[in-house]
Amino acid sequence: MVKRGQWPQAKKLLETHIYDFHNVPLGNTEKKKDEYCCVAYSYLLLALHCQREGNIEAARAAFREGAERFEETAHEIGCADCRRAAARLYQSWGLLESKQGYSARAYVLVRRAVRLDDRNAPVLRWHIWARLQPSGYKWPDIIDERVLSRTFRLIKPYADL
Repeated sequence: MVKRGQWPQAKKLLETHIYDFHNVPLGNTEKKKDEYCCVAYSYLLLALHCQREGNIEAARAAFREGAERFEETAHEIGCADCRRAAARLYQSWGLLESKQGYSARAYVLVRRAVRLDDRNAPVLRWHIWARLQPSGYKWPDIIDERVLSRTFRLIKPYADL
């Protein structure tokens, strides 16, 4: 839909998948409605869509809500696909924050992405992080938790916009 320029319809489809998934008709699939469906990828697409439209606050809100939803359910699920989707969500959110000038927040989000999927580790070697990790310095994990907690408090969820 996005490639065909149908942005409003694409946004509506993503919002439906996120907020009203159990009322979406199944079509020809054999999967049951009550099966778990990881929505981290849908939140990622929604956030990128909002970012493409120039609505940075909505993009942040979608990233935040997707991350929060993943964190609430991830431990019970243990799904590798969900971890990879959430890692992409965190990494993309971190890159958005770096573009907006929030380097520490961005770095923490990218570090979270790497903890979820170590294939993202090369991103931590990018030049933009050099100021935050001088040679021999180990960024304390407690800072990650504080920055993430504060970020979740500062940014409204997408559903509240």
